[in-house]
Amino acid sequence: MSSEVTLRDVPPEAFKAMLDFFYDGQLNEEIIDSGSLLLQLLLLADRFGVTFLHQECCKMLLECLSQVVGDEVSLLGEGLRMSTPSGGFFNPVMQTC
Repeated sequence: MSSEVTLRDVPPEAFKAMLDFFYDGQLNEEIIDSGSLLLQLLLLADRFGVTFLHQECCKMLLECLSQVVGDEVSLLGEGLRMSTPSGGFFNPVMQTC
Protein backbone atom coordinates (compact mmCIF):
# COMPACT_ATOMS: atom_id res chain seq x y z
CA MET A 1 0.00 0.00 0.00
CA SER A 2 1.40 3.36 -1.04
CA SER A 3 1.22 6.50 1.11
CA GLU A 4 1.59 8.72 -1.95
CA VAL A 5 -1.35 10.82 -3.15
CA THR A 6 -1.45 12.20 -6.66
CA LEU A 7 -3.52 15.29 -7.37
CA ARG A 8 -4.13 16.02 -11.02
CA ASP A 9 -4.65 19.52 -12.39
CA VAL A 10 -3.45 21.14 -9.16
CA PRO A 11 -0.73 23.77 -9.54
CA PRO A 12 2.03 22.92 -7.03
CA GLU A 13 2.52 26.57 -6.00
CA ALA A 14 -1.19 26.95 -5.24
CA PHE A 15 -1.30 23.69 -3.30
CA LYS A 16 1.72 24.78 -1.21
CA ALA A 17 0.05 28.15 -0.59
CA MET A 18 -3.08 26.32 0.59
CA LEU A 19 -1.01 24.21 3.00
CA ASP A 20 0.75 27.33 4.26
CA PHE A 21 -2.65 28.91 4.84
CA PHE A 22 -3.72 25.87 6.90
CA TYR A 23 -0.74 26.41 9.19
CA ASP A 24 -0.61 30.24 9.26
CA GLY A 25 -4.26 31.17 8.86
CA GLN A 26 -3.37 34.02 6.53
CA LEU A 27 -2.24 34.71 2.99
CA ASN A 28 1.37 35.76 2.61
CA GLU A 29 2.50 38.81 0.62
CA GLU A 30 3.83 36.71 -2.27
CA ILE A 31 0.36 35.33 -2.91
CA ILE A 32 -1.33 38.69 -2.55
CA ASP A 33 1.12 40.30 -4.98
CA SER A 34 0.70 37.53 -7.55
CA GLY A 35 -2.75 37.81 -9.10
CA SER A 36 -2.43 34.57 -11.04
CA LEU A 37 -1.41 32.59 -7.94
CA LEU A 38 -4.22 34.17 -5.95
CA LEU A 39 -6.72 33.15 -8.63
CA GLN A 40 -5.33 29.59 -8.72
CA LEU A 41 -5.60 29.44 -4.94
CA LEU A 42 -9.21 30.65 -5.09
CA LEU A 43 -10.08 27.88 -7.55
CA LEU A 44 -8.27 25.31 -5.43
CA ALA A 45 -10.09 26.43 -2.28
CA ASP A 46 -13.38 26.15 -4.14
CA ARG A 47 -12.49 22.71 -5.47
CA PHE A 48 -11.65 21.33 -2.02
CA GLY A 49 -14.37 23.22 -0.13
CA VAL A 50 -12.04 25.33 2.02
CA THR A 51 -14.56 28.07 2.72
CA PHE A 52 -12.44 30.42 4.82
CA LEU A 53 -9.57 30.34 2.29
CA HIS A 54 -12.08 30.89 -0.51
CA GLN A 55 -13.45 33.96 1.30
CA GLU A 56 -9.96 35.35 1.94
CA CYS A 57 -8.99 34.93 -1.72
CA CYS A 58 -12.20 36.65 -2.84
CA LYS A 59 -11.54 39.50 -0.44
CA MET A 60 -7.97 39.94 -1.72
CA LEU A 61 -9.04 39.79 -5.36
CA LEU A 62 -11.74 42.39 -4.76
CA GLU A 63 -9.24 44.66 -3.03
CA CYS A 64 -6.83 44.31 -5.95
CA LEU A 65 -9.62 44.96 -8.43
CA SER A 66 -10.89 48.04 -6.58
CA GLN A 67 -7.34 49.43 -6.46
CA VAL A 68 -6.90 48.93 -10.22
CA VAL A 69 -10.31 50.46 -10.97
CA GLY A 70 -9.57 53.36 -8.63
CA ASP A 71 -6.28 54.02 -10.40
CA GLU A 72 -8.00 53.94 -13.79
CA VAL A 73 -10.72 56.35 -12.64
CA SER A 74 -8.07 58.71 -11.27
CA LEU A 75 -6.23 58.67 -14.59
CA LEU A 76 -9.48 59.31 -16.45
CA GLY A 77 -10.28 62.21 -14.14
CA GLU A 78 -6.85 63.73 -14.66
CA GLY A 79 -7.29 63.43 -18.42
CA LEU A 80 -10.67 65.17 -18.28
CA ARG A 81 -9.30 67.97 -16.11
CA MET A 82 -6.48 68.60 -18.58
CA SER A 83 -8.66 68.51 -21.69
CA THR A 84 -11.59 70.57 -20.37
CA PRO A 85 -11.53 74.36 -20.00
CA SER A 86 -12.37 75.60 -16.49
CA GLY A 87 -15.88 76.61 -17.51
CA GLY A 88 -16.49 73.46 -19.58
CA PHE A 89 -19.28 70.93 -19.40
CA PHE A 90 -17.40 68.51 -17.10
CA ASN A 91 -16.32 71.12 -14.56
CA PRO A 92 -19.17 70.53 -12.02
CA VAL A 93 -18.65 66.78 -12.28
CA MET A 94 -14.90 67.03 -11.87
CA GLN A 95 -15.23 69.24 -8.80
CA THR A 96 -17.09 66.45 -7.01
CA CYS A 97 -14.57 63.72 -7.97
